[in-house]
Amino acid sequence: MLRASWVALVGALLALGAAAPVGAVTGEQKVLVMLATWGPPPFQAADVRRVVFTEADALVRRASFGRVSLRGEVTSWLSVLPPSPECTDEWWAEGIPRSVSVPAQAAAAERGYRLDDYSRFVYLMPSSRCAFIGLGAGEEALLNGVLTPELVVHELAHTWGLAHAGAAACIETCPLEEDGDYYSIMGIGSTDFTVPEKVRLGWVRPVAQTPRPGTYRITRADRASARPALRIPAANGSYWLEYRSQRLDIGRNGILPGGVTLRWVSDEDVGDTFATTSVLITNVSGRGRPVAVAGESLRVAGVLRVDFLRRRGNDAVLRFRWNDRVAPRAPEITQPTGFSPTGSTVRVRWDVPVERGSGVASYRVSLDGGAAQTVRERELVLSGLSTGAHFVSVSAVDRAGNRGLATIRRFEVR
Repeated sequence: MLRASWVALVGALLALGAAAPVGAVTGEQKVLVMLATWGPPPFQAADVRRVVFTEADALVRRASFGRVSLRGEVTSWLSVLPPSPECTDEWWAEGIPRSVSVPAQAAAAERGYRLDDYSRFVYLMPSSRCAFIGLGAGEEALLNGVLTPELVVHELAHTWGLAHAGAAACIETCPLEEDGDYYSIMGIGSTDFTVPEKVRLGWVRPVAQTPRPGTYRITRADRASARPALRIPAANGSYWLEYRSQRLDIGRNGILPGGVTLRWVSDEDVGDTFATTSVLITNVSGRGRPVAVAGESLRVAGVLRVDFLRRRGNDAVLRFRWNDRVAPRAPEITQPTGFSPTGSTVRVRWDVPVERGSGVASYRVSLDGGAAQTVRERELVLSGLSTGAHFVSVSAVDRAGNRGLATIRRFEVR
């Protein structure tokens, strides 16, 4: 699984974020922007208000299909910081430095702002010596001498629970660029969020998994629809395909054509707010770009292949098939243990075996060499067993239909 430390490059500078638990984020978001300084006022309050409550608000409204808006106030400059703050350990700990938040909130309260009226707090200060441009954690965000609508939304999205959107040429062995996703504001994008992010924030209905090979249609990801993506479950996560019909200017690296993207998204709760759990595959069709045009195929070696058959209006027509030819390993049976005596009812349990392709779909379980039954969970209760020795066998079957070797456990009923 791809993971990395949380000091991530945004352009030429750094932006940090600690993701909070994700839940639906809808409606009006009340934001108080506190201008904290040790002397210099690098921005006019009116400019800050325009960037946050006009430009960033428009960006969020568009990306959320009108489900979220930004409203609030901007304070005047508050002289509450020591001259040119040093980057102590406090600055690199998870959360906004209290040396900024505490005096800024106190000064804002003294000027009549009711802190309880706001759900998010943004601190903007002059550029310091700290090597980051933004922080987002809990209900707070800190901007370090940089003010753009994209950065405001990026850090607010951290407070809504989103992590960075990464990118890599492949999933398991290629270097990860923690925030390299061209199509996500949580990466290096500037106009939109990915469909998985919109689902997590409640802006798009949950996308059903599509484990069966076949032909499917998806609609443009930047339009509200009932088919915003194709989600294919696999080992340790799922692959999401989105249709980005418009060309995308990525600066010095040129212009990406409109087409279909492929992204791996972890389904695992890693318990780490600094984990990158979404990875855009940047060489998806073998042509050195993260998008396939009509007539090309999107491939993950040993897992799947998706052919982009054609465009049809605002839709992309895709044909999906598994490319997994490796069977799962044999599962380890954890219960019953050894050749220990049991009663006439036995609970059989086993661990998920190693499987790096399409992912385990089911298990085949048989008792004493009899007919096997398909089990979706990782346990089966056997009852009414006769006295004497028995044996149970368990094998795993992946989504591509490959069946692995069986593990056999003997036990005795007394």
